[in-house]
Amino acid sequence: MSHDPFDDYAAKMQEVRTPDRLRDEVLKKAAAERQAASATGKVPVGSGAACNNARPRAGAAASSHGEPARKPSARPRAKRPAIRGLALAACLAALAAIVGISLAWPQGSGSLPAGISPTAFAVKAYGAVDDTLFPTGSNGTIVFNCETETQRMIPPEGDDYANEGFYTGCVFSVEGDNIARVQANVSRGELYRVTSKVWSRESDPEFVKEVSSWKPYKIGQGELLGKYDYVAGVLYYGTIEPGDENVGKDRNDPSRTGKSNLYQRLGSTVDTSAMDAPEASASEYRFGLWTNEPFDAVENDRGELDGLASMNAALDTLDGAQLTITVTFTDGRTATQVVDLHAADFKANIIETADGVNHVLELVPQITTEAKNTTDEFWEAYNQGIASIHTLYGTVASETDEPFPCGEASYPFLTEPLTQPRKLEPPPETSPDGVAPSSKSSVPPGPTIERDNVTDLASLEPYHEANTTTTFERVERLDGLPEGVAVEDLILYYEGSGGQRDEETGTISVRGMFSITADGTLSPGFSYVLLTKTVTNNSSEQSDVFLTQGFFVTLQPDGNDHYTSGRDMLSEAIWRSDHEGPAWESHYYFQMMEPGETREVSVLYVISDEMLTDPEFSFVYYGHEDMPDVLAFRIGALE
Repeated sequence: MSHDPFDDYAAKMQEVRTPDRLRDEVLKKAAAERQAASATGKVPVGSGAACNNARPRAGAAASSHGEPARKPSARPRAKRPAIRGLALAACLAALAAIVGISLAWPQGSGSLPAGISPTAFAVKAYGAVDDTLFPTGSNGTIVFNCETETQRMIPPEGDDYANEGFYTGCVFSVEGDNIARVQANVSRGELYRVTSKVWSRESDPEFVKEVSSWKPYKIGQGELLGKYDYVAGVLYYGTIEPGDENVGKDRNDPSRTGKSNLYQRLGSTVDTSAMDAPEASASEYRFGLWTNEPFDAVENDRGELDGLASMNAALDTLDGAQLTITVTFTDGRTATQVVDLHAADFKANIIETADGVNHVLELVPQITTEAKNTTDEFWEAYNQGIASIHTLYGTVASETDEPFPCGEASYPFLTEPLTQPRKLEPPPETSPDGVAPSSKSSVPPGPTIERDNVTDLASLEPYHEANTTTTFERVERLDGLPEGVAVEDLILYYEGSGGQRDEETGTISVRGMFSITADGTLSPGFSYVLLTKTVTNNSSEQSDVFLTQGFFVTLQPDGNDHYTSGRDMLSEAIWRSDHEGPAWESHYYFQMMEPGETREVSVLYVISDEMLTDPEFSFVYYGHEDMPDVLAFRIGALE
């Protein structure tokens, strides 16, 4: 083995001692450089960061945010001569050997010497169906699972999209030891913070009441939710695995737990040291990617908005963006990662919940070229057990020990949402003769139905599906609410059908089309419709039965063997009988039924008089626009 003279040199250097004064001077110099770099916010060499310009600080006047600001393009950065960084690194390396201590590499030193790890932290994506962290790939790739049961929303349209944007569900955290501060920037769109709240009607009645009635027009309202830009419930919480806490519990059980995600927009640049939860460690924050960048909405062959394809298009606006994250540790060291974001289709597993009825998607970190990107294609493949997720993934473009290169937080001290509450049109005014200007409801295209699949109600046989049998008894037109039902009992307002209730008058306004007064009186041109059916649980086990499926249509013969139909978009159920929970309990669609149990159920709707007087007025009880073998029964004109 050859002799390396540097071994002798290193041994000699270990014997060298330096005066305390010299050591103190060097340490003071390093601390001064860190402080100066942090104060100026200079962009260091080698970061590769494409920073979105920070928005103005949110002060006393920041509550009137106005129109959403568009994101400026990244600006070029002045480069620091690399030789200075290398010289300083060499000097400190020698000093470390002389004094026999470990020194922090100063900020702004550029590329690090070999063997020194710049990033003692990791960006971790959330993604599994139980909301655990998704493992980072062996090559440092970060895959965001944007299709969990907790975070996936179709973006709103038009002006609502520009204001409210799209919460992609691409959520991550920053993990590591001794993290004191996290700063982050996304070069396109914004970042948001998401926190989760587990609740039950038994333990948190006030929170549940507020969260169950939350709508985009309530942004900024509420003692508990007033600071959030978006609120969403978690599907199937506590029912994924056989041993989960909600498995087998009736949906009206007050001890049944639910989970809600609370979203707060933070702007393009964030700083945890300025956020409103100092009791939380910086590594406990969960951040997500938000966008309101314009995209081309996608329509299907029937001229309708394709929700899945449009959602994918909105997500694609972040393809090519950069995510810059800087961590400051408790000893003053900093580490910065720049992550390039890309969009792709990934494989997904279809996970059955413990009830054997519902399903969620679980991402597989493997890119696929066989994804189904329209709603029709997706469901066709899904019914064959094949699923995919269109999502983002990130690759680390650079890792340095440099300070945060993207300036100050856009809105460091948020006290209220950045999003303006959605405005609803007022209900139509009634003329002196008691007639509304327009009582016609929007009737978009509905499903195409084979003639043989349409039956008159009077001759309709009991319908058997899975373990239930349904017999449709009658359909009635009512002038007012059913006996014993109050406006407070109507679920329309609480269930996202565009209803807004005036707490002073008790009136519910719906989509600017009609209103329901405190005594239950409807706007002219609309009527209540009560559908009554008998449902039997034929299984030998307790079962959660879906009681409110179906919608109203009008049929038009196409001259061949089919009917085309117009679907009444107002035909959501607003109340059902035997719903034992409070009016704001969200799961009124289902009822836990015992083996062999039979119960009569009445479901209430609001339908336009225009449709009710059509002799081809009908009810679809199985299928929808995208399914074959749609089944319906003809009701005829209701007087």
